[in-house]
Amino acid sequence: MVSYVDLETGQMRRKSLSAKSRSAVLERKRLFERELQQMGGLPSQERTVAMLLDAWLAEKRLRVGVKSDEDYTRVVEKRLKPALGTLPLAKLKLADIERMVSSLVGAGKAGEANRALARLRMALAYAVKHDWTEKNVAEQCSPVPVREQQHQIWQPDEVMRFLRFTEGSRYHVMYAVFLSTGMRSGEVRGLQWEDVNLDAATIQVQRQWLEAARAQDSRFAPPKRGSTRRIHIQEDLISLLRIHRDHLKDRQQEMEEAYAWSDFDLVFPSLRGTPMLATNLLRQFRADARGAGVPEIRLHDMRDTAASTLLASGTPLTLVAEILGHKDTSVTLKKYAHVLDRQRQEHPVGHAMYRPQK
Repeated sequence: MVSYVDLETGQMRRKSLSAKSRSAVLERKRLFERELQQMGGLPSQERTVAMLLDAWLAEKRLRVGVKSDEDYTRVVEKRLKPALGTLPLAKLKLADIERMVSSLVGAGKAGEANRALARLRMALAYAVKHDWTEKNVAEQCSPVPVREQQHQIWQPDEVMRFLRFTEGSRYHVMYAVFLSTGMRSGEVRGLQWEDVNLDAATIQVQRQWLEAARAQDSRFAPPKRGSTRRIHIQEDLISLLRIHRDHLKDRQQEMEEAYAWSDFDLVFPSLRGTPMLATNLLRQFRADARGAGVPEIRLHDMRDTAASTLLASGTPLTLVAEILGHKDTSVTLKKYAHVLDRQRQEHPVGHAMYRPQK
């Protein structure tokens, strides 16, 4: 019996070792104690995959935002721990991982299988870095093919039909901002009046509203991947925002009397002055789409609609990438290649040179 202190929990542990001879068991004891020292107080035979996942999550929370933390935690708790958590880290095999992936694919969750595999790779890379295991066995498992989802966007006539239907509603100007600027939902819901300069015809995107599963964890944060940017807007949208601002001021006293008002200086506040909940906005958006007789697309598809409209109207790719807050044009090019393909068909090489003279 070998007694030792688990340096992670501070608890005393005992380990039974056996072999066919005294010399053999002493050699096992020597190797065990050496591994104990290398592993920081917990030998790999007793460190489970669940213990690794918890340690990895704790480290990850120091470096990621609320949304990423929620996603990592969900995958760990719902996918990885139930399938692999009880296994000793030292005994985790490729077959165990493939079994988890096959189970998720069989349940029609190929995307979740790839997500779980990606998170497991990250956790095992953390284990290798800390000398808890010698290799990242998850790297031997390839992602499974996933049918790419084709999300729908609105055509220009559908955009106009939708905006005409919502005229006069408290959401109309908000929809116009979505469809004109391609801003993300969190950026629009977190937009404050200090970010809007109507005289200079600009919107400064410098924050987003990060809505967490727990309300107390929701907060304002910089835009995604630091995509702070200035968007120049047209006169039509400027006029709408002026009218909206005046109308909001007129209604604010009424809302302060009717509700427990919190003044966040938001351009598009809830009835209580707080940022709108994404679920409430989505519910209203779907109802308005049905009322307008246009396809029920996702909120994010309004961003894609705006981007496609800009590209189709001839806006330079570099400017579209800047408006959307993409890190570089390669992201825009990859995401909206179908729009550019249509432009290529409409403007083939040699078209201008060889067209008949009038």
